[in-house]
Amino acid sequence: MRLSEADYYNSTPQYLTLAISGKREFEQTQVEIQYDIARTMSYFMVQPHSKKTINPKKIWPLPWDKVENIAELIKSRKHIFDKLTPSEPRDSHKN
Repeated sequence: MRLSEADYYNSTPQYLTLAISGKREFEQTQVEIQYDIARTMSYFMVQPHSKKTINPKKIWPLPWDKVENIAELIKSRKHIFDKLTPSEPRDSHKN
């Protein structure tokens, strides 16, 4: 964010907030790009040895990947849902 001391003190809080937010977004994008490069490289290393059809997202899913199918999301998160859901239904009218 390379602001001089004078620029810092002459800036409004809104400007500083937007500048910091933009800087963080830029840095996060850079991290995502680096992970995508590493994932693609790992795909190219593993793919010749695999008998199944694979893609980089199957080898190394990343948190920011968009889920293409809601059914896949439900299946992949079912174990979490099962832990959070009680096994016996509750009776809300019971005292």
